[in-house]
Amino acid sequence: MQMRYAVGGVVAGLVGGLAMAIYTMTNELLSGHSIFTPLYMTAAPLVGMGAMERGMSGGALHFELVPAMVGMVVHFLWTAFWGLLFAVLLWATRALGWPGFALGIAWGYVAGTLMSVLVLPAVGLKPMWAMPGPTVFVLDHLAFGLPLAVWALLFVRPADTIAARAARGSRHRAA
Repeated sequence: MQMRYAVGGVVAGLVGGLAMAIYTMTNELLSGHSIFTPLYMTAAPLVGMGAMERGMSGGALHFELVPAMVGMVVHFLWTAFWGLLFAVLLWATRALGWPGFALGIAWGYVAGTLMSVLVLPAVGLKPMWAMPGPTVFVLDHLAFGLPLAVWALLFVRPADTIAARAARGSRHRAA
């Protein structure tokens, strides 16, 4: 796999993570919770549930530094990881243009579903469609998948896949 794919996927995943965080934090604020509650939820397996519970009842700007920082780091590590996996998938399938765009949107939901089914229950949290709900789940993971999709549409070029195929073919011939 080309390094440009890996770096592009990680960057697109981080941008998707930022879009996801902005949407979720805005949603929490409009719901009457602290804008920082999503960060506390992400940090809860490491720092406990207290900050998340206080964020849900402590006012719009209730802030606790350590849980917020831990939650932010964990969130962006996960989004970078899912972005990298998307880059591998994009590279392996050679999906270009609109098929790559569609794959990016779908990948947002694949990542969200796997996180909700495997990771969240493993750390003692409910799936995202149970808390904060299915609408938030759908919009949150659209916000994550859209930057991946745009990256696949606008920045992955046919020349990239042609070069990758040529490199793979020359390795097979040399063996």
